[in-house]
Amino acid sequence: MSLEYSVTNEILKRLRQSGVSAVVKDVHCIEVHTSNGVRRCTTFNLEREISLYPCNTEDLIQRFVDHISSSHPRGEGHIYPRLIPRIPNKPIHHPWVDALGSTSLDVAIVEHTNGVLRFFSPIDIVTQGGLVYLKRIALHNLFEVVQDIQCVEVCDGVWRSSHPEVLTSSALLLLHKWSIAPVDLSVIQFCATPSRGTLWIGTADINGYEDQITRDFQSEPHPISPCIFGWSVEHAHQWNSVWSGQ
Repeated sequence: MSLEYSVTNEILKRLRQSGVSAVVKDVHCIEVHTSNGVRRCTTFNLEREISLYPCNTEDLIQRFVDHISSSHPRGEGHIYPRLIPRIPNKPIHHPWVDALGSTSLDVAIVEHTNGVLRFFSPIDIVTQGGLVYLKRIALHNLFEVVQDIQCVEVCDGVWRSSHPEVLTSSALLLLHKWSIAPVDLSVIQFCATPSRGTLWIGTADINGYEDQITRDFQSEPHPISPCIFGWSVEHAHQWNSVWSGQ
């Protein structure tokens, strides 16, 4: 029995025991019907955590089920932009995303409520104020997070910031607005976002840290991409002008 099949079956069983209706919609995706509406939940990160820490399988599945079955009214959380890997030929249930320039990443809009992140669907975008409004709110809330970002110098010209429960990777979107910076930000030329909570920045010397960045991608929860790409204050400013100006 595959990991995906066994995990999904166990989730469905526990949800139904809790009185929650749920069905399988696609690989790594289940649809949950609660008093707050219909939610599509991905099991990809859960399966990845279980494969990394099999001894914690029971606790990980129960935590996932508790998050789904708990009350989660929409519109009561904080909205943020979140980086995710670009997926070609996106399925119908894929959340709303916008391309991050010429990189291989997309920017999604998420709502953070009681420790749980929920992706916005295209329908959510329409029903919760429209795209222009949500983009503006998301950037405003991210600005509050960026002010507290702390970077550790790995070596001369390379810095790393990491926090497993924070959208640290999204901070690159506001690189030009960091109030606490480890260096003159104008010299930053490269970034890497191996996971949701990890961000690497630096000069061209960051290219010597591919192995460490790949390890972050393979070991940190909520992986994004091991790729290093060009990014600077100018890139962030230009992206913000386009994104918030739509």
